[in-house]
Amino acid sequence: MRTYKFRLYPSTLQEQILEDQFSACCSVYNELLAVRFEEGFSRFDLQNETLRDLKICFPRLQCIHSQVLQDLCRRVAVSFERYHARLRAGVRPAGKPRFKSRNRFQSITYPQSGFKIVGKKLSVSKIGALSMTLHRHIEGKIKTLTIRRNGVGHWYACFTVEMPSAVAVHPFPDRAVGLDAGLTHLLSTSTGAVIANPRFLEKSEKKLARCQRALSSKKRGSRNRAKAKQKLAKT
Repeated sequence: MRTYKFRLYPSTLQEQILEDQFSACCSVYNELLAVRFEEGFSRFDLQNETLRDLKICFPRLQCIHSQVLQDLCRRVAVSFERYHARLRAGVRPAGKPRFKSRNRFQSITYPQSGFKIVGKKLSVSKIGALSMTLHRHIEGKIKTLTIRRNGVGHWYACFTVEMPSAVAVHPFPDRAVGLDAGLTHLLSTSTGAVIANPRFLEKSEKKLARCQRALSSKKRGSRNRAKAKQKLAKT
C-alpha cells in the first residue's frame, strides 16, 4: 500500500461545505463513541442501528456521502480494538478512546466510492470539483480517499493505493558502508565523510517560545487567539 498526498484549493463555498461536513462528522463520531461506551455495540450494530437512527433524527446528515458516515463506525471500532490490545499488552495507562472537539477532528474518508479524478481536479460527491495540484502520476489501484486539513488550514487529498509487490534490487550489492550517529555530528561514515548536525529545533526554539507565550495570553474563543494558534502551527 502507498499513499499519494496532493494539495487541494477549495473555493469559498466548497470550503464552507467541507467545514459543515467535518463538524457534522465530529458530532456523529462522538455520538457513536458514547453509544459504544454505554451499550458495547459492535461495528455492525453501530452502523445498522445507531447510525441509521442518527440519519433519521438529523436530516443534515443526508448531505454527507453514506460511506463517509459508515467509516466513522470503523474508526470507533478500531479505536476500541487498539485500546483492548494495549490492555492485553499491560500498557498503563492504556488510554481510552476520547471524544473529539471540532479542532481535533481533521479528516474524513471515502472508503470505496464517491470520488474520481477528472483532469487535474478532484470530483467529490456532494462537494463538487475541487482544484488539486496533481504534481505526479498515481500508480496502482486507488482504494480510499481521505480529505484532511492541517493546523495551518491547508486542505489535502490523500489517496491510498494498492501497488503490486516488487523486490528492490540494490544497484551496488558488493559495496557496504558503516554509519555512526553522534551528538556533535549527525552522521560519520566508515569512508571518512562527516555530515553536520543542522539542529533545526534548537534554532527555532526562541521563535516557538514567543509564539506559545503569545497564544497563552490571548482570550479563549477570540479571533486573536485563533490567529495566534495558526501562527504557532506555521512555526
